[in-house]
Formats: sequence, structure tokens, C-alpha cells
Amino acid sequence: MLILKLRCRSGASILGICLLQLSSLSEAVTPPPVQIRGSWSCAEWIQGRTMPESLDNTLSYSKQWLVGYLSGVAAGLDKDLLTGMDNDSIFLWMDNYCRANPLRRIDEGGYTLALEIIRTKKL
Repeated sequence: MLILKLRCRSGASILGICLLQLSSLSEAVTPPPVQIRGSWSCAEWIQGRTMPESLDNTLSYSKQWLVGYLSGVAAGLDKDLLTGMDNDSIFLWMDNYCRANPLRRIDEGGYTLALEIIRTKKL
């Protein structure tokens, strides 16, 4: 707990990252209590995945956004979350998440994926 407190103090401006660390200790996955900008709904994600990307650059942007979001979480936590994962695997994971949770947003899916990676890799 002392290590966690020190990490949070040294990065006090990164409150969301500290909350992510605390949330990874709990069983329930809830989205971070911060405003995330640029995220689309899962329904939009799935709709975009059913059409050729050349017809809808919104999906292309949201895919880039998702990889950037996960990269930001990794940098904020100073944990190598994305080693061994290619972008297609991330997008497939999000496809499955959004099919199961069409009323959620992709930032909630990205947060859930980050927690799953942390648990799986024991980071």
C-alpha cells in the first residue's frame, strides 16, 4: 500500500492512473471516474466494423484512438501492457466486448481491456 501511495503522490496530476491501479485490485470493473474525450459507442464501433473502412474513416479514427488510449494507460502506469499484442488482436477484443455491451463506449472497453491485461500479465 505504501508503494501505491508513493506512486500516486509522485504523479498526483494523474489521478485517473492511480484509480486504475486501485481498481485493478477489485473484482468489479467500473469505468474511471474521469471524462474521456473522443470515444464512440460500442454500437458505432460494431456498425463501423461491418462496412469497408474506406467508406467510414470514423472507424479508422476510433481504432487509432483506442491504441493511443491503451498506450497512454501503459505510459501512465509505466507498465508494458502492449508487448506481445498486435493491433488486430486489440480490435478483435473490442469487437467481442462491444457485441456483448452495445450500450457501452469504447473507452470503457479500453479500460476493461487494460485491467484484463494487467491481471493476465500480472503487472
